[in-house]
Amino acid sequence: MRHRSAGLETLAEHTDSATAALGIVRETRAFSPHLTLARIKERLDLQPLREAVVALPTLDFGQFEAARFFLYQSTLKPSGSVYTKLADFPLAKR
Repeated sequence: MRHRSAGLETLAEHTDSATAALGIVRETRAFSPHLTLARIKERLDLQPLREAVVALPTLDFGQFEAARFFLYQSTLKPSGSVYTKLADFPLAKR
């Protein structure tokens, strides 16, 4: 089950508009909120992980409130990605 958040979609739209104004090409794919937990370089058999997730009593992993988000630059290098924090954006409370 996937949960949609209008707030996240609005943030993505505003971010896309702001970066487009800077000359960055707009994203053409549909917005898909996600959390990257790991990046794996070599191929692994992910079937045991899939089975473990399906066996969980619930896919509800809880919730949290974000007070800010960070803009990172990702630079791919042979040794792996290097992430550089470029900016810190506080989120307004409602």
